[in-house]
Amino acid sequence: MTKTELVRNLQNQFDNLKKYQVKEVVDAVFNEIVEGVVFDGKVNVPGFGSFRRKVRTGPHWDVKQKTMVEGTPVNRVAFKVGADFKRQVRTSSSV
Repeated sequence: MTKTELVRNLQNQFDNLKKYQVKEVVDAVFNEIVEGVVFDGKVNVPGFGSFRRKVRTGPHWDVKQKTMVEGTPVNRVAFKVGADFKRQVRTSSSV
């Protein structure tokens, strides 16, 4: 599902809202998740999952210099699926 499809599906569920209003809400939710990870290091949505910032300090590829860089901290984002989300996917009959 793309973001456009998500907005359309939500707009169909909430027909009292205009498409641009639903898009603004979806954008706001995603922005809050990003800000939560950036500033607090984690965002937890019970039943859905949790996002957290992980800092890795191993060697990594530097695209600009086209070389391996040793020991430089690199921010990564990790997502752990929540129990309800995992259960719904596992019991889903659609493939």
